[in-house]
Order: sequence, then C-alpha cells, then structure tokens
Amino acid sequence: GVDLSEGMLAQAAALADEAGCTVDWRCMSATELDFGDASFDCVLARNLTWTLTDPEAAYAEWLRVLRPGGVLLNFDADYGAVDFTRLADEKGQHAHADVDSALLQEGEDIRRALPLSRRERPQWDMEALARAGFVRCSCDTGLSGRIFVRRDATYNPVPMFALRAYRP
Repeated sequence: GVDLSEGMLAQAAALADEAGCTVDWRCMSATELDFGDASFDCVLARNLTWTLTDPEAAYAEWLRVLRPGGVLLNFDADYGAVDFTRLADEKGQHAHADVDSALLQEGEDIRRALPLSRRERPQWDMEALARAGFVRCSCDTGLSGRIFVRRDATYNPVPMFALRAYRP
C-alpha cells in the first residue's frame, strides 16, 4: 500500500491489523513510485486521482509499473465539481454531516486549486488513460447506487465511478 502521508499509512496499518491482513506499506508519491517497470498485476486507487496535482503523470506511472495485461482499477468521484462548503447542507445522515465548517472550507480551498476541479470527470479520465497508453478502458458510473444502498454515516453524496483499464 502506498500513500504520501505517514498519518494515512498509520491509519491504514491499524485497519489492516484489525482485519488480520499483512500489508507492505510504503510512503511515496503516486506519481513517482519506487518500483521497477512491470512489477504488478494490478494497481488499485480509491479517492486519489482527484487530489493529484499531475494526474496524467500518475496514469503514466501506473501504466509503467503494471505488467503487460495488468489492470488499473480506479475508484473515484467528481469531487472537483462539488463545493465542499455545501456538503454539510446535504440532508440526512452521510459521511460529511458532522464535519466542521472550517475544515470544509479548507477542503474547498484545496479543491479549487486542483487541476481536476476544472475537468469533466470521468470523461477526462477516459481520455487521459488512452493518452497514457492504456487499452480496453471502461467506466462504471452506477457504482454509488450499488455501494450506498442505504443512507448511513458512510453514505457519500458525491457520485462515485469506477475506471478499469489494461496495460497492452
């Protein structure tokens, strides 16, 4: 597992331990992986791409570390199109319901500075994957409807999508 934040890695390690999983955690950038070419059968990302300052570099890097025939699975949402300060106004129980307004404003300030906040997603991703060299790219925009079958504390009001692409 890879993350740029030591704090996120510590949280992930605690969750993995709780689940009884053994994971090799590494602190590094998703756009500069310290792995050799063709090292993995699968690259899996969740809620990451929208946060990157150079998402095209990430797609190129993920292609590099995949073996021929390897698959990229990228689960994300068009967070760039959502004003974070308005998430707390969303009615009912959801993941952002109890987030402090100052923290939501900080998230909004960061969101506005990110390049994918100015792109139509997941259409942009499909084009970027093809430019990077991925093949058989597909997108599932019905993901949220299947994951969030009931509205509870984990519900995310921003519709998620799943991208799948292969290294030739």
